[in-house]
Amino acid sequence: MTSIIGGATAPRKTPIRALLRLLGILLIFYVVLFAAQRYLVFPAYMADLTLGKLQTPADYGLADFTEVHFTAEDGVPIMGWSHPSEKSMPDILYLHGNAMHIAGRAQRYQAFAEAGYGVLALSWRGYGKSGGEPSEEGFYHDARAAITWLKHAFAAPKIIIYGESIGSGVAVEMAKEQPVFGIVLQSAYTSVADVAAQTYWFLPGIHYLVRDPLDSLSKIAEIRSPILIIHGERDDLIPIAHGKQLAAAATSRTQFIAIPNAGHVDIPDQLVIKAMLDFFHE
Repeated sequence: MTSIIGGATAPRKTPIRALLRLLGILLIFYVVLFAAQRYLVFPAYMADLTLGKLQTPADYGLADFTEVHFTAEDGVPIMGWSHPSEKSMPDILYLHGNAMHIAGRAQRYQAFAEAGYGVLALSWRGYGKSGGEPSEEGFYHDARAAITWLKHAFAAPKIIIYGESIGSGVAVEMAKEQPVFGIVLQSAYTSVADVAAQTYWFLPGIHYLVRDPLDSLSKIAEIRSPILIIHGERDDLIPIAHGKQLAAAATSRTQFIAIPNAGHVDIPDQLVIKAMLDFFHE
């Protein structure tokens, strides 16, 4: 049916034409999201904006820490901050979260050192002073190189891998690949693909477009080391349900601790240390 306006006829927009236009807009959105997803999943550029250019450990109050450098298995130069452990205490490989570089947890590293732990805070590729570009496989390379460095430099017999947020998926992969003294997962996700599907719930099939899924839920049952999972009850970026699912799927000795009134990044350092001392002492 047509209408006459000023002597001319104009076709009425049909539901099919409107649907095709909507599908075209969605397709463009999918393409852009797929192409730019690593800028969203690994926002290394945010670290310098929020924390400034990375300086030396002493500039952040870590007078007894040393800046160290090593090379990942694919040739990418990686840096970190290290502090040796006291006698018989474990060494912590700290895998930091997104939108920050390693200085974002400087006070926590100091608290670990004061509790007697050794620390190697790993700076992801593309973050801080490390080279390369972020990716799931690249992060695995970085973590493997850091574990090798700990074993050679500190002769570390007891390594705890601490993965925060994006680092939790790497911690799970490392503990699946080789036995460690234990792992700590803070604000952990079941998978990046699950987080994407949750965030972009209005985009059907977005789960399948994720290039770096970091699927911890499918791996955690293979870990034989003790697992401590810490999650804030008010975490609105990665809801606590993710941490609970991981704990339920684990088959090794696992403790899940929910932190009241805590969100994604504000879990107190001293609470974390007490939980670790209690858990790993057992």
